[in-house]
Amino acid sequence: MCGFTAPRHTLAERQRVRDAEASRQRERFANRMHLLHRHVCSLVALVAVAALAACGNSGSSYDVPPASGTCWNYSGDDVKNDSYTGTPVACDQQHTVETVVTLLVPEYLAAKGATDPAVIQWVKQRCQPEVNRNAEIPDPDIAAPTTRTWLGYFTPSAEGWTKQSWVSCAAVSVQPDITDGRVAAPVTGSVRGTAGAGAQPLTRTTPAGASVTWRTRGLIALTPEEPYPGEAVVQTRSTALCTRTLQREPAFMTTPTLDDWAAGGSSVGCYVAATG
Repeated sequence: MCGFTAPRHTLAERQRVRDAEASRQRERFANRMHLLHRHVCSLVALVAVAALAACGNSGSSYDVPPASGTCWNYSGDDVKNDSYTGTPVACDQQHTVETVVTLLVPEYLAAKGATDPAVIQWVKQRCQPEVNRNAEIPDPDIAAPTTRTWLGYFTPSAEGWTKQSWVSCAAVSVQPDITDGRVAAPVTGSVRGTAGAGAQPLTRTTPAGASVTWRTRGLIALTPEEPYPGEAVVQTRSTALCTRTLQREPAFMTTPTLDDWAAGGSSVGCYVAATG
């Protein structure tokens, strides 16, 4: 019996040693995994902060156009900025601007620069129909803007423009009286597909003191290649255009000037009496 007692005791001791070593290995492995987890989490946090900084830096502009349906709560002069700045908001929160579509400017125009009058006219003639189509407004090519579909547009920075010349058309929410220009008015909910639900027509007071409503719009020339025909001819053509689209004579019109024409602009705004 004594000859077998010592070996049994030795085997037990060896097992305890192996168990202790295995326990220490498990502890060392757990410590390494804990350190690795902390390292990975730190990297993720740094990446997240960097991404937020890149997307939400209120001091820089966007050189990559935001996606359609991106909303921005701009106020006052911010709505008039040339480029997007700041951080987008959810469209179910208060906002004044909603990105609609991005257009690429032809090279021959882009070479003039984003603020060239010819580029601005090119944008205005194309963006308003796009804003109307996004909202599913009837007759989008000639429909006048409303309080939910006033045209806004944004471009990349000057440096970004040299890399890719794009214009982002946006729907701006404004107050209904535009006599003294547009005034941003916060709204909630996307304008996409609403067919103008909840929107109001835009009104203004004419120099003669009459209150009129903007009903339709159009072009009296597609290009500025024709020399400016003179104010009288512009008035005649504009009246004919408005009468045709309104099915009655307009109460008031906005017509292109010589400078507008030279820059490629020939758009006309057709108004009816506010009570009409």
